[in-house]
This record gives sequence, C-alpha cells and structure tokens, in this order.
Amino acid sequence: MSKNSEHTLVMPIKSVDLDVEEYDKEVETLKEEIKRLKKIKKKQKKIKELEREKHNVIRKIKRKDR
Repeated sequence: MSKNSEHTLVMPIKSVDLDVEEYDKEVETLKEEIKRLKKIKKKQKKIKELEREKHNVIRKIKRKDR
C-alpha cells in the first residue's frame, strides 16, 4: 500500500452552463464523492494505526526473546 495515494473526483463538473436541476445533481454527486473519500481517509488512518501497533508488538516480542 502506498503511503501517498491520491484520489480524484469520479465526475468533475464538465460545463459552467448548467441549469438548476443539473447543478443540484452535480452538487449532490460531489457531496457523495466527498463522503466516500472521507471514509477512505478514515480507513487509511485506522490501517496506519494498526500497522504502528503491530510494529510495537513485534518490538516487544523481540525484546522478550533476548
């Protein structure tokens, strides 16, 4: 897993000339995309914490073995 993974928007706004309904749909789509990316970020943070904890446990075990 790479530490610096980038996420791009799935559906960027294509034109500026949108009517109100299209604009609302785009806004809603972007909100959903933001939620999805926040979940991914949260999971990545949790994975990082677990990897750190795993590393600490391994170090403790190695120290006990001496």
